[in-house]
Amino acid sequence: MLKNKTGGIRNVILGMKRSALLSLICLAFAVAYPTSALLGHDITTVIFRIAASLSFVAAGVIAYITGSKNGVYGKVVIAGLAAGAVGDICSDLNSDGNIIICMCFLALGNILYILAFGRVNKIMPLQFLIGLLLGTGAALYLWFAPNAVRGDWFPLAVFYCYLASFTAGGAVCVAVYKSYVRFSAVICAAGAVLLMLGGIILLYVLFSDIHNIKTLNYVFALLHYPGQLCVGLSLMDEPVGQEESEYNGGQ
Repeated sequence: MLKNKTGGIRNVILGMKRSALLSLICLAFAVAYPTSALLGHDITTVIFRIAASLSFVAAGVIAYITGSKNGVYGKVVIAGLAAGAVGDICSDLNSDGNIIICMCFLALGNILYILAFGRVNKIMPLQFLIGLLLGTGAALYLWFAPNAVRGDWFPLAVFYCYLASFTAGGAVCVAVYKSYVRFSAVICAAGAVLLMLGGIILLYVLFSDIHNIKTLNYVFALLHYPGQLCVGLSLMDEPVGQEESEYNGGQ
């Protein structure tokens, strides 16, 4: 078991070296995007945001190719990364139609993550409990925060809060699925929690009347992009499903 654990850590470290450049590019654009928005450079803001989104997708693809077990889990996570990238890019295009498209793609990304985590989870009641608690807390925050999210957008915001919270719950369950802690699963769980927190900030930015939106853009960028990057990099040591685990255990 110790050999399997250290082997998984070595896979993650090797994959990190191969994905290091894309990871640095993603994080650099994650800082450049809100900085450009703060300076009022609309065109460069969109360019930087697109570059950051494409970078975390590319990092996930490289991690999947170099270190994963080539399973369904990895393919679903890559699809979730791509959906998240499209939603993220649309969130910078200010119109009601684009906001709806943004939320649909971000929701799709979370649904895909939940489906992927469901392939390796045994502890679904724990996932439900974590998601319920985090989602309720996020919804209450959006309701009671200054310039709170109310009106027609509030049901959509609450729905997304619960999706993101169940994603975080699923990732945490993956991290505790086996008798030892997988390093990649810890990275994924940390990323999912960052995504949930970033999603709450994004909802607050999109659906409330606030004046410090440029400051909150920094908070969102420093949560969302590292979160997506962590989820993508975790594919360097892709977890196996319950059926495959039981099969291998019987060999």
